[in-house]
Amino acid sequence: RFRVTWPAAGASAKEAQAAKEAKAAGGSPDRAATALGAIALTGASARHAIASIGQPGSDHLAYARRTLQALPDELQEAAHQPYAARALMYALLLSQDTDIRTQQLEALEKEALPDVYRELMRLASTVLLLDDRLRLPLVELAIPALKTLSGKQVEIFRRCLGLLIKADGKVSLFEWALFQILQHNLREQSPGVSTLTLKDCRKECAVLLNVLAQAGQDNERDVRSALKTAEKELPFALARLSAEQCGIATLNRAMGKLRRLKPLQKPALLKAMARTIEHSGTVRPAEAEVFRAVGEILDCPMPPLLEESF
Repeated sequence: RFRVTWPAAGASAKEAQAAKEAKAAGGSPDRAATALGAIALTGASARHAIASIGQPGSDHLAYARRTLQALPDELQEAAHQPYAARALMYALLLSQDTDIRTQQLEALEKEALPDVYRELMRLASTVLLLDDRLRLPLVELAIPALKTLSGKQVEIFRRCLGLLIKADGKVSLFEWALFQILQHNLREQSPGVSTLTLKDCRKECAVLLNVLAQAGQDNERDVRSALKTAEKELPFALARLSAEQCGIATLNRAMGKLRRLKPLQKPALLKAMARTIEHSGTVRPAEAEVFRAVGEILDCPMPPLLEESF
């Protein structure tokens, strides 16, 4: 057994956010505000990323440097080590609910490699305090180390991810996006058959864009408006679907079909996603994570989303 000092369960939302920002900047609130402010995303971020697919420029390198400044040194170092990188991904999936987290850790202690579990106990409390805006940059930083895993290690890693995700009986949008990003980067890719057009996938496009619109908007009017904006990039209108009509299982089926789009059909879908994201003027972490995951599934890996000033 390992002793871990977990974040206080009774902390207020304001206190929790202050702690996250201080922790993200190595304990300095002023440095935290500066670092996290530098990675704020706006509506133009997604369009800029699409224009830079396959050719990230100096602005993306500058963004990467600012992101590293916002991540605690301890996590930066861990992300480059194969054992610790797996522990970081596990920690991102730990629940804020104490009972569920206990259940997750008990299951993981039985299934994970001992050295990985030891690293998890060392890093988990820091990751739990991580600002949500830094989740995706941390994943991206860890991917090179994760790609060095053997086939057997990947099998255990994938099984442990599944245990963590299923612990509370539901799958969040972040959990879905994280699993998709990791799955794409850790499996042998088969080209598959890309024969479909957007018109062949009208229903699937509606599912994906409804998920994205609901992640970025707070009311029904704005969701509908975001979908209407996305239609400018598509050869058809989008149906408004309820949350029940576009759950994770439905999203998985939709992406299974959308990944078979012809290469020249994919940019229009990505642009429709960008239109949906930019509708509110800012990019929430969940939107950025889904955008990155979909890019991976479509074999159009996205560079980091950048702030509008670039």
